[in-house]
Amino acid sequence: MLIEDDITFSKLVHFHLISFNENLSSEHIQQVESIKDFEESLLFFYPDIILLDLNLPDSNGLDTFLKVKNKCPNSAIIILSGSDEEELSAKIAKYGAQDYLIKSEVSGRYLKKAIDYCLERMRHQQQLEQSEKKFRESFENSPVPMFTAIGSELIIQLTNNAFNSLYEGVLTDFFGQKLHKFNTQNENFFCLQNESVNDIKNLCQVTKTGKMIRVELIANKLNSDRDIFICSIIDKTEELRFQEEKMKIINEAQENEKQNIAREIHDGLAQNLVVMNLLFGSFKFQSGQEASIEDFSNLIKTTIEEAKSISYQLLPPQLENGFLNGLKNVIVRINSLNKQDAILEISDDVDEADFDTVDKFNLFRIIQEFFNNSIKYSNSELYNTKISKGESGELIIMINDNGVGFDREKVIGTLGISNMLNRIDMAGIQGSLNSEIGVGTTLELIIK
Repeated sequence: MLIEDDITFSKLVHFHLISFNENLSSEHIQQVESIKDFEESLLFFYPDIILLDLNLPDSNGLDTFLKVKNKCPNSAIIILSGSDEEELSAKIAKYGAQDYLIKSEVSGRYLKKAIDYCLERMRHQQQLEQSEKKFRESFENSPVPMFTAIGSELIIQLTNNAFNSLYEGVLTDFFGQKLHKFNTQNENFFCLQNESVNDIKNLCQVTKTGKMIRVELIANKLNSDRDIFICSIIDKTEELRFQEEKMKIINEAQENEKQNIAREIHDGLAQNLVVMNLLFGSFKFQSGQEASIEDFSNLIKTTIEEAKSISYQLLPPQLENGFLNGLKNVIVRINSLNKQDAILEISDDVDEADFDTVDKFNLFRIIQEFFNNSIKYSNSELYNTKISKGESGELIIMINDNGVGFDREKVIGTLGISNMLNRIDMAGIQGSLNSEIGVGTTLELIIK
C-alpha cells in the first residue's frame, strides 16, 4: 500500500514497483491519499508492506506513522520523506519503521532493494516470533517446574505453571524475588558461580503457604554477558521422605538387634565371666604360679569390663537417668582411658527438661558415634563439648576435637558418618559436620 497525496510521485513509485519486481502487478498495489482513505481501504485490503509519506492532508509527521502502525501492527512500514530529518528518522525507527527513504533518491533498484531487505527482516522476525512462541508454550506447559532468572543470586523473572503450582502462588508472588528467599532457616544463602554452565544444588525450601519442600535446583546459563539463567526444579520431597522412612525402619531394626545383642552380652557372656572369675578365685594353685594366676585374673576382669562396655555402647543405660547424665558418663569414660582429655560445659540455663521433646536416643547415638569415630581415627588429644541456648531458645550442642581432620568429600559415604547424618535427619535436628585437615573436626547440633 502506497499512502501518498502527490499523484505524480505516486505514479513514479507505481512504475518503479512494477518495473523492478517481476512477481508484482498493479492488482498487488493499493494507493491512497490520506489517513481516512487508508482506514477505509483496510476493509478489503490488508497490506504486507506500506510505503508511507508522513505529511498528508489529514495527518502530519510522527503522528501519521503512529496512526498507520496502530491500524496495521503486523505490516512493514517504509517511510518516503521529502527531507532528510535525522532526528525524526531515528524516532520513527525506534517505534518500528523498517526503513526511511528520501523521495529524491528513490529509484527502481533502490526501492526494490529496500523492499527486499524489508521482506527478509520480516521473515526473520516471524521466525523469531514463532520460535519465541514455541519456547513460551514449551516453557509454560512443561510438567517440570521452571523459571528464568538474572544474576548469580537468581532473581526470578518468569515462572511456568508447574513452578507456580509447586510453590503455591502466581508469577506476581515470585517476580523480582531471589530464590534463596524461599529457603528454610537452616539453608545457607547460595550464589551461583558466574562461570557455571550447569549448576546443581539441593535445597530445603518453604512454599508461599508454608509447606516445606526439598528440591534439586538445576541452573543453566543462557547469556554469559548478563548472567541470564533458565532453571528447573526437581521436587525431591516424597522421594527423600520415603528414603528417610526406609532408613528409620532399618535403624529401628538395627537398634532392636543391638539391644538384643547387648542383653545377651550383659546377661549371658558377662555373667558367665563373673562366675568364671569367682570359680577361679576358689582354685588352689601350686607354689610358683603366682604370676600366671595374677595375669589370668586380670585377663578375666578386663574381659568382663570390655563385655560390659560393649553392652553399654549398644544399649546405653545412662539414658535411664536423663540425657545430660548419660553425656556426663560418656565424658567420664573417655577421660578414664587416660589417652584423651574431655571437657564438658553446660550453660546454667540448660537443664534436663529442655530435652523432654527431643529424640534423646538418636541424639545420644549421634554424639556417641562422633566420639567413637574420633577416638579411632583422629588422634585427638582434647575434646570440648559445650551445650548452650541460642537467642531464640534453641539448644546448641557443639563438640570439637583437635585431631588430624579429614576431607569430608572423601569420607562422606563411610558407615560412621552416614549413620550420624541419617540419625540427624531421623531426629529432626539441624546438624553440620565440618572438618579441616590438620585442625580438627566439629559437630554442631541445633535443636528447636
